[in-house]
Amino acid sequence: MTWVGSRARKGVSVTQLGRGIRKVVTLFEDLASLVRVADDDHLGVDAGGSDIDSTYEEIRIKKRKSVLSKVFQQRSLAAYDELLRLIPNFEKKLTDSSPEELLTFYGQLQRGASDARSEDTFTMKAVVANWLNMSTPVPNPILDPTCRLNRGIQHNTTGRLLCPIDFDWDDEVVRQKLQSGAEDWTSSFLARCFYAGGSGDINNIEKGFLRSLYLVKTFQTLFTSPSSAQHTTHIASDDENTAPTTPAPPRKKSKQPATRTNVATVLCMNGKVTPRAIAYAAVQLHFALTDTPQWTDIHHNFDYQGLYNFIIDFFEDVDGPDAKQFAKNLLGWWNKYVFASPHLVIYNH
Repeated sequence: MTWVGSRARKGVSVTQLGRGIRKVVTLFEDLASLVRVADDDHLGVDAGGSDIDSTYEEIRIKKRKSVLSKVFQQRSLAAYDELLRLIPNFEKKLTDSSPEELLTFYGQLQRGASDARSEDTFTMKAVVANWLNMSTPVPNPILDPTCRLNRGIQHNTTGRLLCPIDFDWDDEVVRQKLQSGAEDWTSSFLARCFYAGGSGDINNIEKGFLRSLYLVKTFQTLFTSPSSAQHTTHIASDDENTAPTTPAPPRKKSKQPATRTNVATVLCMNGKVTPRAIAYAAVQLHFALTDTPQWTDIHHNFDYQGLYNFIIDFFEDVDGPDAKQFAKNLLGWWNKYVFASPHLVIYNH
């Protein structure tokens, strides 16, 4: 079965169209759930219910649930908008198809989505090990690119990057407590691997957050090209208004026109980094540092869906002009760094 739309090429299968869903739409929600949220919003359905005959405590709990429900709803609606941008004529397919046809349609899209996520997880397992094995000091023991079993909080190199910024990894007593489970590192999403220079300030958690070298390299590997990640070796500044520079790789002259496109172009990102793409890269990076043998939403009590939502909300669920400007500046920093270079390497995904 092929899918032909105004923005689609002939012969592109539904499964192929689904490959971008986990990257730029939603990493964890299923498509039917997104559609239901969009339908409820269109119909004006209120999940909060009535407060009649409720006690004060019941009303307080209900209001708290309502706030969380609204955050979930807004997050899902934003994902649905991304889905409409990614899949041509998606809403027309919804209205023209029978329930049985829609079930098949969702299944094909989600098969492509899961396949792409699995391939990215497999890729990051190797490239993260290779990056760290070339770092100073050299990991001891050396990380196996084919296996994650010797990683995680128990390994000094990966453990340092997984360690939240509110713990001093260099303190041997603290490190032993983290490795033994006496201290909980799994309830924090402020891992050092997301911070510029691999360290952050618990009293100013925004400084350097989502500006780490390894996160940028992960994004480049998954969205532009492994070659662009290879040439990124240093983050020059974590200032929100200053984009670091990447050494331009030597360009080979060719009489043949370029015919391949990078993943970001295929996904119609239009030269703009999105919160969902950053969150996807962050999950893949963090997961590659762990010792889990296979993909899982929760590992050693660390909630990857929680991490994913936390990063999206860091950009989208913000109050006040200062917080909104900070999020805007951070996205601008990413856009300048990832897409502003005229030396972007073309890569076929």
